Amino acid sequence: MWAPIGPAQFAVGAVWLGGDRADWLPPVFLGTAFVLLILAAISLILKRCIPVRTAELVQANRELKASETNLAITLDSIGDAVIVTDAAGRIERMNPVAEKLTGWNSADAKGQDLTRVFRIVNAETGAAAENPVERVLREGVVVGLANHTKLIARDGRERQIADSAAPIRRDGREVTGVVLVFRDVTDQYREQAQRRQAERALRGSEAHLRSIFRAAPTGIGLVYNRVFEEVNERLCRMLGYQADELLGRNARMLYPSDAEYDWVGREKYRQIEQFGTGTVETRWRRKDGTEIEVLLSSTPLDPTDLSLGVTFTALDITDRIQALEELKRLRSLLTSIIDSMPSVLVAVDRDGRVTAWNRGAAESSGVPVEQASGRTLPEVFPQLDAELERVRAALASGSIQQARTIIEGTDGPVRLTDITVYPLAENGVAGAVIRLDDVTERVRMEERMIQSEKMLSVGGLAAGMAHEVNNPLAAILQNVQNALRRTTEDLPANRQAAEAAGISLEAIQDYLERRGVPRMLRGVLESGRRAAELVENMLSFSRKSPGALSTCDLAELLEKTVALAASDYDPSKQYDFRHIRIVRDYAADCPPVPCERSKIQQVFLNVLKNGAEAMMAREQSEREPAFVLRTRCDGPWVRVDIEDNGPGMPEEVRRRVFEPFFTTREVGSGTGLGLSISYFIVTQQHGGSMTVDSTVGKGTVFSILLPLAGRGIP
Repeated sequence: MWAPIGPAQFAVGAVWLGGDRADWLPPVFLGTAFVLLILAAISLILKRCIPVRTAELVQANRELKASETNLAITLDSIGDAVIVTDAAGRIERMNPVAEKLTGWNSADAKGQDLTRVFRIVNAETGAAAENPVERVLREGVVVGLANHTKLIARDGRERQIADSAAPIRRDGREVTGVVLVFRDVTDQYREQAQRRQAERALRGSEAHLRSIFRAAPTGIGLVYNRVFEEVNERLCRMLGYQADELLGRNARMLYPSDAEYDWVGREKYRQIEQFGTGTVETRWRRKDGTEIEVLLSSTPLDPTDLSLGVTFTALDITDRIQALEELKRLRSLLTSIIDSMPSVLVAVDRDGRVTAWNRGAAESSGVPVEQASGRTLPEVFPQLDAELERVRAALASGSIQQARTIIEGTDGPVRLTDITVYPLAENGVAGAVIRLDDVTERVRMEERMIQSEKMLSVGGLAAGMAHEVNNPLAAILQNVQNALRRTTEDLPANRQAAEAAGISLEAIQDYLERRGVPRMLRGVLESGRRAAELVENMLSFSRKSPGALSTCDLAELLEKTVALAASDYDPSKQYDFRHIRIVRDYAADCPPVPCERSKIQQVFLNVLKNGAEAMMAREQSEREPAFVLRTRCDGPWVRVDIEDNGPGMPEEVRRRVFEPFFTTREVGSGTGLGLSISYFIVTQQHGGSMTVDSTVGKGTVFSILLPLAGRGIP
């Protein structure tokens, strides 16, 4: 007979389903298990209470089929996966959700051991987990899976699941099967994991920020309406306050004046409104009254609502400001030192771009410092274009490169220059410093010293030669003069001697003329006089002139010398001085100079004749031969420049032009003493100086300096 199911059976079902874990299972699990237990109990009751009678049996079977149909429909409609096993743990029934999660269909799974279809592992270790059905069958209790359990489907797919297994009992005692209910909780676990991870990250971030706040090497704080709400220890040490002395106080306490406080507020909030953050340099007063320079940076917690608070960082830059000021001072001092040096100093990088440019470089090149920086050396100093290769050599070898060269300045004069290239390779910066030293005057001084030594040597030689040559030369000249007088002049003694010999004086003279003897004698006399003049010139090297000095207007003396050169026309010299253009540039303020007029005129004449011969010897060109005669008053000196536009001289010739007996003319065309004597007259006899500048293809300038105080030391 059917027995009604009363409250007691419902209570027992609840215990089966829940037991000690009823509070853990989700409510839907409890409802599903409860329904299944009721259905199972009804099925058992029906089977046990079928009447023996045939009619009642038929009716019971009909009702049993209907009950089983209802049970199947109920199982299939449940949202959780359900598997029913017999007492041996073999699968008897499973709903579509169970089929989906396990990957087994009911037909294939029926009769299979549950452990084959329901494969579960520990999600953390991957080890096989105990099957709950085995424990239910063994202990007859309701069992729930441990956390972190994964179900491995037939196709290998893994899912995180939660489940519960409850026994099916006959008559409330014998366990005849197990109902296993489980569900896919992969998404829930993922969400929980993400939430836990986010919580851990948030806690870690907060701890990280707190750690930074405490350990930051810069002052950090939080203000509301410029009132301190939080400050770190570094800020307190910077200001000399304890934290409780700052918290709740207005930032005005740190500023030396209301004006500074108001300006920082305006500027900071203006920048925040425009850029989202504000940075200013200001001054704060420490607790002990000393003031420090502070770099203050502020950022609002919410850019749209500044009332929520503003975080700030404060960096004490007092030492940095002082260091910058000291750096500026040292840089200014270094710049002044470099600019005051007489050398040209140019620093370039590896690519030849200017990184430093002193005043000497600016004056020599005509390019100011601000225009030279960053440009290539050939752009700003074309004269040094060829030195880039020397810069590369210095960088490659790491050694100093030196050379001497001729550089033409922007104002035209050619200067002799020493070039030194110092390689720079410090802190990864590769480059070089180019130093130019104008050694023109020094070299000329050295040349003058060498010339003076040569003159002294020649003077000693000349003195010795004078004693050896003068006496026989005087006898020769005297005898030649006597021979001419006794043969060509109508003297009583000559007639008496001729008559005594039985020959008339006229016959003797006619014979001698026919044989050219008088002409020969006059030639010997002329040659002897030239030899005597040469000896006299050589003697000038060995003694000071005893002549008296007189004041002389050098411009006037130049004019007379030009006139003298023009009147001294000789076709054999291959030039006519009258056809040379003269440009006069005489300074009006030059006073008369104490000098030996004839000697200085000799100097001018020598220079003019040499220049004229050089211009005429040059190949014909479109340039008209011309001299520029220039006088200038230069302090205690008067300077005379005689400039020609001839072919110029190579450097090796220019350096030797004042040497005795040095000449570039053909043999027999000159003695090479003219300029040497001129140099001696100016330097030794008048205490002045004589120099020459020459550029091949442009011309030559002889410069003569004479002291206004008479004989002096140049």
